[in-house]
Amino acid sequence: MSRPTAEHIDRHDLLGQLKRNNIRSVINLQHVGEHASCGPPLHKSGFSYDPENFMSNGIYFYNFLWPDFGANVNSVLDNVKVVWFALQQGRIAVHCHAGLGRTGALIAAYLIWSEMQTAEAAVFRVRRARPNSIQSAGQIDMLMKFEEMVMHNGRAIPGRPISFDAYLGLQRQYLPSGQQRLYTHIPKIIRAVCDRLLHFVFDSSQKFERKLDSAHDLAECTVGRLKINWNGVPASQRKRTSDVISETLSTLCVNNSDLPKHSKTIGFVNVDTVFKTWSVDKVLVTLHNFMVALKRPSTDQEGNELKQILVDLTHEQNTDKKRSFDQAWICSAVHLCNVFCCLIEEPSFFEFEQLMSIWFLSQRNNQFNGVAVEYMNAQRSKMFGKIGDSE
Repeated sequence: MSRPTAEHIDRHDLLGQLKRNNIRSVINLQHVGEHASCGPPLHKSGFSYDPENFMSNGIYFYNFLWPDFGANVNSVLDNVKVVWFALQQGRIAVHCHAGLGRTGALIAAYLIWSEMQTAEAAVFRVRRARPNSIQSAGQIDMLMKFEEMVMHNGRAIPGRPISFDAYLGLQRQYLPSGQQRLYTHIPKIIRAVCDRLLHFVFDSSQKFERKLDSAHDLAECTVGRLKINWNGVPASQRKRTSDVISETLSTLCVNNSDLPKHSKTIGFVNVDTVFKTWSVDKVLVTLHNFMVALKRPSTDQEGNELKQILVDLTHEQNTDKKRSFDQAWICSAVHLCNVFCCLIEEPSFFEFEQLMSIWFLSQRNNQFNGVAVEYMNAQRSKMFGKIGDSE
């Protein structure tokens, strides 16, 4: 929208209109004192209205100070994260001076970051909704540079080999602050895959129960312990959905040379939303592509450490003494075992273990030698005991 004035706010009951339309935040892209000679005199705040009027009426107010020609791309990244946060509270209203140039550019930048749209597609979408938006060459150039940065560093599947730690560093940089703490040790894409598969097999009869304290636990990381109501889903349905997962795992074990790539539209921000619309086999293939895109630990010692930790967890021995491991790498491996021991039946554990060898040890020949299978059997038994359905 164009910048509101104090007179406009009163005459048209703008505050009431915002509330009735569930608009909970106003984002102002102007500089203090900007266009002072245009329209009514500025309020002492330096804007055409008093921001306190919004805040005192329960409407959040943000001021980003964008220049007309386009903002710095790193500042834009910070700004779109704030937009994401504001949208969790309700709808937002954005304005600059005329409500076309900078306003449209911010909205287009948000689409690039949150939906992995190209700058061209984002500009087209904004202009279709509000003709004449995004007016200057500088704004277009800024969006092109922002797209380049997001597509290079903000994809859920990296375009270049990087370590778990480096990947999590990029994830922290591109996720909104409200999500950064949720995915400290386990990449969001792994959590999103597991959530999609758990819902596919168990629907709503599953959840993670977090501990009351926030202490880190290798067996549960910060995710919590998986709880499943086995009687909540008919056994026949569980078997049918579990077989779909097992068949895809079998395919991945024998052939991964010509797997389709599904990475262009998946970013750190939207990966969970996208996976909800994808088939299970497509989600599993994407997990595989992600895992093989990462650098695995390069020494046998690190691989042996992972195997030893699984042995210790199987026999409920203390793992606190092991401080040299890559925590994200270990937590991701344990989390996948915890989830897949519920999703598939025991005969498929061996194929899953072979994939774990590819994903975490970079070896097509199974290097776990039954360690992961033993852990999964113990974990399944410990969490669920004997499964007895009364269908």
